[in-house]
Amino acid sequence: MTTHDPDRPAPPAGGFGDPGAMPGAPGAPSASPFGAPGASPLGAPGTSPFGAPGASPLGAPASSFGWMPVAPAPARNAMATSALVVGVVAVPCYALCGPVGLPLALAALVLGVMGLKQANRHPGTPGRGHAIAGIAVSGLLLLLTLGVGLTYWYLRVR
Repeated sequence: MTTHDPDRPAPPAGGFGDPGAMPGAPGAPSASPFGAPGASPLGAPGTSPFGAPGASPLGAPASSFGWMPVAPAPARNAMATSALVVGVVAVPCYALCGPVGLPLALAALVLGVMGLKQANRHPGTPGRGHAIAGIAVSGLLLLLTLGVGLTYWYLRVR
């Protein structure tokens, strides 16, 4: 049997030994986690559970349509990217089909020069590397064609 120490405060009513102190225990008063019976789970009629109208959940002021402003997409240099793609595609076309790769290499060279001019006019625009790579690939392909043609001509004439 335990004795109560007069220097210690008395345990609160409904302590650990009282089955009525634990929610959900037999004999405990049942309280609904959803509020009083018959009450709306969304609050009082006419109020929003999401805060004041027009308020942003992130703390920043919302725009007039309720959306946060978005930064514009960065500008792109489509000619420079096209030069790189067409130059890379021209290599297997030249290797497999011969003359089909030459117009592609010329197109890649023209697109690369135009893309490089655009990148120089607008310094913040990305794509300078793509333009240079397209010019390099198409230039090497044209030099290879010239070398093969001259070798063929030299061996044929001789």
